[in-house]
Order: sequence, then structure tokens, then C-alpha cells
Amino acid sequence: MPLALALALLQQPPTPDKKPEPPPRLSIEQIQAAAEVAGFAYTPEQLELMRKGVSDTLDGYERTWKLPLDNSVAPAFVFSPLLPGMKVLPPRFEAQPIALPDAAPLDVAPWVVELRERLLQAGYGVAYSSYSENGWAVDNGARRTREMRPLFTYYFNEPRRTYIVGRSLGSLTTMLLVEKYSIETTSGLNLLGLISLGGTSERAIDGALALCGPVGGGRKQTDYVAHTRVVFDYFYPGVLPGHVLDVPHGLDYSSTSPQVQAIVGSILSNPQAAVALASVDQVELPWTTFPELINSIVRVLGYNVLGTNDLLDRTGGASPFENRSTTYSGLGIGDSGLNAGVGRFAGSWQGSNYLKAFYQPTGSLKAPVLTLHTTLDPDVPFSHEESLAAIVAKAGYSSKLRQQSYNRYGHCNFSPAETVDAFFRLVKWVEYGVKPVSGALAP
Repeated sequence: MPLALALALLQQPPTPDKKPEPPPRLSIEQIQAAAEVAGFAYTPEQLELMRKGVSDTLDGYERTWKLPLDNSVAPAFVFSPLLPGMKVLPPRFEAQPIALPDAAPLDVAPWVVELRERLLQAGYGVAYSSYSENGWAVDNGARRTREMRPLFTYYFNEPRRTYIVGRSLGSLTTMLLVEKYSIETTSGLNLLGLISLGGTSERAIDGALALCGPVGGGRKQTDYVAHTRVVFDYFYPGVLPGHVLDVPHGLDYSSTSPQVQAIVGSILSNPQAAVALASVDQVELPWTTFPELINSIVRVLGYNVLGTNDLLDRTGGASPFENRSTTYSGLGIGDSGLNAGVGRFAGSWQGSNYLKAFYQPTGSLKAPVLTLHTTLDPDVPFSHEESLAAIVAKAGYSSKLRQQSYNRYGHCNFSPAETVDAFFRLVKWVEYGVKPVSGALAP
């Protein structure tokens, strides 16, 4: 039966460290012989370029295979339910690829395991990557996910359909892949799944599910975190060391750390300031109870403390955050004091360009996209959904976007079962033309 693959970018529990043997090297003679069979003719220079391309790709795979991993390290590539070396699925098994992009923290792993098992029980093959780096790894996540489909095809079968599912920052990776790589250039003749002769195209992504992600763009997300930090510093000066762009390296931000306790203590001693902070239009902090307000502030500040240096390392020290001309609003008569006293910082085009590349959606959807978000998400504001809808509408692809939500507090606060239900709605849309209805879902 035709094979379906699920591509996922989420860390999983350790698996045995046995690695498949690398494919054999190709010679120019082999490539030339295969080209002649297919009726193609290439110059010696073109043949050498193809040989080098294959060799470089295999070198990369071998470097990965030779890493001295033990069972405490999450695998870079995992294929379920097949073990390395298996070439075909059982006759009754029909899988479809799903990709889950996300640099998942440890507390997310059980959620991913349950999602994986539910998809496997439904007859889908699942492949996912743990990435080779952490932080704002949109570029790395996109490259690792693109590698999985040809690897899956090489070891098993070519999937009938491929779906990609992204969670949190993985949703931004999902948008990049859908807009840029839903269609991949291939040929009728493919050598080891690594090199193509000819120039035809094939669909690599049939549909995408973007969960609780910054789908309105990287710049919108980093601005949300930065605005929260500078306004927090205005209301609670000196509680956090440094400033929005100057965060001490290695700062402990665990829930019991002195830093987090200082933030909570300062909020409890001046709760009115916390309410005012959440009321600033540029901040958007969600809350319905005071514990939720404290949690929202702590979580968003955590992205500044734990993520700023990573992002600046990627941009060569260039900051994308610019608020010199921002007029903060939402406090009424308090707006003037806030605008006079808040810290002002200059951004740079290099920083902005980095987030444009990794990633600012253009709205040019090359496959159906279904998003799922909670309306009171403290980590990734629900307003990302409105921004994405406007971007897609401007590009003329609204027919390929459906957006659904749960009226709940929390980041990605939906169960694996609810996620699988959303996935099946996406499948019905792709395979049967039954479009999901955008809007709020029943609690």
C-alpha cells in the first residue's frame, strides 16, 4: 500500500544507538551510466558537480552517524514504527508523513510521545528531528526537517502524502517550509534519493498544522518579549540585571532561582504596577486571574533572559528591537510618564533582516495550512493569528488558510488528542476537500 510519513521536529525519549550503514559513494562513471539509461547527457564538469554534491551530502550524514552517542542522547532522526535497516512497512500499514518542528524542552516530551503514539495507531508513519542546536533554530529546524523525507524514502518507501506539524517556534519553521519547500525539484531518475537527473517537480508537503506558533513573524514575537522587558524595567527598576539587550550570561532562571523569586516578590509587593504593565497596548499580556498575570510576566521575561544572547549571537550582535519612536499607550494619563521614563533602544537592519529570513511569512501558501491557538497564550500572543490572516489575505492565498482556537489560558494548552483531531481535520481538507471552519472550538 502507499506510504504516508509524519515529519516531526521534537525531541523524544532515548532510543538504541545503533546506526544504519552509510550509502556507498557514487563515482562519475555510475552517474554517467545512470544518465545514459535515462536518456540524459552531461558534460564532464556537470558530472563532477553532481558527484561532489552527493559526496558532500554523504559526508554530512557520516559525520552525524559517527558521533559518539549513548542512550541518554535524543536521536537526530527517528523513524516510527520502523527500525533502521527495514526497507518496507508491513503490508497492512499505510502511513503518511507528518513533520513536527519544535526545539522541545524536556517537559514537552511526554506530550510528543502521546501524539506520536496516537498517530501511529491511526496508521501514520512518523519522523522527527531533535535538531542539532537549540535557541532560535528556525533555519536549522527547516534544514533538518527537509532532510527527513528523502531519508525516509531511502530507507523505506516514498510516502503517498506528507504532512508537517509544528509546535510553538516549530510553527514558524512550518511556515517557512510550506512557503518555500512544499514543491521540491526532482526527476524520474533519482540516485540514492540524493541526486536528481532532469528537472521535474514533486510535492513534498501536502498540508501543515501550525500549533500555538509565532506565525505572524519572528519580529512580532521578539518585539513582544522586548516591549514586556522594557516596560517591566520601568515599573520594577533594578529587579532584573542589565537591560533588554544586556542579559548576563548563564543567569539562573529556574522556578526556584533567586531571580524568579525576586520577580514574583516585586509583583506581590506592587500588584498595581503588574496590572498596569499588562494594560500597555504594546505588551498584550493575557490574564484572567492574578496568578495567571504573575505567570505571564515570569514566562515572557524568561524568553528575554534565556533567549537574548542566543539571538544576538546569530545576528552578530545586531539587535532587531527598535523602540526609539514607539509611543506606548493603554494607561490613559499614565502614558506620558511611561513614554518619558521607559528605556529606549536602537535596532539595526542586520537584526531585522535575520528575523525576516528566519522567518517572516509572506503569505504565499503552497499547501493548505490549519492553525490552532489558545486565545490566552502568554508565550506567543493570539494576535499572531490575526497578523497571519492579514498577510495571507494580502498575498491572495486566504483559501489555503484556516484558523481555529480554544478559549483557554496557557501556551499550547491543548491535549495530544485534541491535536490529532485537528490533524484529521487537515487531512479531510487535503484529501477530500472538506475545509475546516475557522473560529473558536468548543472547550
